Amino acid sequence: MGLPKLEVTKVNSQQDKCAGLFFRCRVNNFWNGASDSLRLSVEFKFLKRRSCKGCRLCQGFFDDVAEDHAIVDAPAHPKDGAIYQMVFVPGPKDWETGYLDDWSWRLLRHSPEKEDS
Repeated sequence: MGLPKLEVTKVNSQQDKCAGLFFRCRVNNFWNGASDSLRLSVEFKFLKRRSCKGCRLCQGFFDDVAEDHAIVDAPAHPKDGAIYQMVFVPGPKDWETGYLDDWSWRLLRHSPEKEDS
């Protein structure tokens, strides 16, 4: 099972704007009797139908994950069943070239009000 591969398309009209990458959070707590420990599991499931159908920024996220370069800032207290959106966070730029030196990704809780506009 590999990472999703998005088809990169050129954005040239208002309706072709990036929808973003969305994930549903699942939090599970359980007791492991064999090791006498409480386990906490947090999973962010990719929502393919709701997410971007393919742009360079979103494909960049999956490329970063595949190459183990992705730094994701996850929420400290994720809510089970909540929808989160992956956001690109640019870092400092190289002073000579103007290119980004570093970047990261952040999961932000998605509010339904933004969806209606």
